[in-house]
Amino acid sequence: MDNKRLLIAAVLSMAVLFLWQMAFPAPEAPKVAVPALAATQGAAGSPAANAAAAATAAIASGGLNGPGTASGAVVPAAAVEALPPVAASEEHHEVLENEALRAEFTNLGARLVSLRVKDTNAAGAAKGAGVELVSPRKDSPLPFSLVAPNGEALPANAALFVAERETGKEGEALRFLFRDGRGEVEKRFVLGGDGRLEISITAASEKNFSVLLGPGLRERTAAELGSRFDRRMAVWSAAAKVETLDPAKARDPLEIAGTGLDWIGLEDTYFLTAVVPHEPVAKVRLRPVMLVQSGDEHTFDTKFLPPSPEEIAAADKKLPRDLILEIEPRSGTFKATSYWGTKQLDRLLAMPYGFDKTVRLGTFGFLAKPLLKALQWIHSHVVANYGWAIVLLTMALKIVLLPLS
Repeated sequence: MDNKRLLIAAVLSMAVLFLWQMAFPAPEAPKVAVPALAATQGAAGSPAANAAAAATAAIASGGLNGPGTASGAVVPAAAVEALPPVAASEEHHEVLENEALRAEFTNLGARLVSLRVKDTNAAGAAKGAGVELVSPRKDSPLPFSLVAPNGEALPANAALFVAERETGKEGEALRFLFRDGRGEVEKRFVLGGDGRLEISITAASEKNFSVLLGPGLRERTAAELGSRFDRRMAVWSAAAKVETLDPAKARDPLEIAGTGLDWIGLEDTYFLTAVVPHEPVAKVRLRPVMLVQSGDEHTFDTKFLPPSPEEIAAADKKLPRDLILEIEPRSGTFKATSYWGTKQLDRLLAMPYGFDKTVRLGTFGFLAKPLLKALQWIHSHVVANYGWAIVLLTMALKIVLLPLS
């Protein structure tokens, strides 16, 4: 009789929990807005035209590596004469796409404009639109820009690269090339089906360039950036030990030695972008910045923090903070594997890098992991709805534990 009452009580409890979830659903994921592209790229007065003009001025005054750049290094004259200039006439966009990701690049600086994760969806977005992992910006450098040690953008970001598509064993690739009388920069990107993007950047005449990622990860509104539930961090692994940096607590740029660095990236609660260098790098810098709204509700540009906290204007003290990641190679070539996607435990475990350590399940993780696997199994094999999967898992646990109760 007592067991019968316990079973009835368990069923009623599950019904109450289910009704509660229906009446008070969990907060929706942040809305995703697709950044608008210029209708007439390269037209006079447009950002593309202005950038192209800046590139022409920079090249005319000394090329990619002329006076005023980070290195000032030049290619020997004999080598320059043997190679004809390579440049495009206007800006255009190129796309690499598969079932998991859609990556969009601009040939203006050969940089990443957009990267959408397809196998997840944001609230309010059309089905299949995915989640945008590149924070929209107006004037700040885009991911895979080249920057100087002080964080300033190099002239190569304003050069119009020639884009070529290549197909090989690894899949479809995009190759970008720009060459003037004093320097050459080549960038190559290959998109994998599991969220990995292979990167190769060669700037033979730049000795002190760094590759930029960020600021932060994903697009958000000012309200979302100010939410205490919105955790944004830098994360890295050195000698198999994982560490993090909170942008709200960072005051000065943090330099991390490349020796012993396994991987480094930017994360939030649900998504991760991480870079695994193929060869040891010289160093990486995590630079805290303030985010200033510069367009619609999702568009923010970066503003460097002044040397002293007293120099921050009163209005700027309330601005949201984030981190820019700068990776400085030891030579003129940077090669790496990067991951862009959800912090889905089984997917991260399938990769040999230790990314699963970015999923923090707390003190009771040893219990949470088998429960998570059981929940995912029910979702995959019984009912493709996590609400019902939770109900079924809870009922199964109650029945299993009924004799002990």
